[in-house]
Amino acid sequence: MFFIYESSFQPLPHYNSREDIVSCLEEWQTPVILKPVSGQGSLNISIIRSFEQIEDALRHSIQQDEYILDGTLVIEEYIDDGEEYSVEVLTTNGRHEVLAITTKEVVMPYFIEAGHLLPAPLIMILIINIYSVAITTKNAIANASI
Repeated sequence: MFFIYESSFQPLPHYNSREDIVSCLEEWQTPVILKPVSGQGSLNISIIRSFEQIEDALRHSIQQDEYILDGTLVIEEYIDDGEEYSVEVLTTNGRHEVLAITTKEVVMPYFIEAGHLLPAPLIMILIINIYSVAITTKNAIANASI
């Protein structure tokens, strides 16, 4: 199921401390993903399933390299259910075009993208829904006052 907040795009809160991660793990009672705000692809992403994994995840996620601009992190709920897809969208002059939907092949534990299947083998109703959500999301981000 896909959800878009009707009010406006809400950026994820940023975290910088062990205490923030502990708080999220306690509140959500589910594994979490820790990743740098800046960067690209799956660089420096960690999954945290227990309190004992926090220190290693922090060290992995805040490694400084040419793609990481600062030490600010984002924590997201980890969803371990089904395939992972990418939606490739091109925006030109405020107009968004979905170019492709791909199935991602990911190598764990650091979510390294090892390949993609293009196009993703999806039924037409899912493709239509994904296109709609992608365009709605891009419009919400473009119109958000961040």
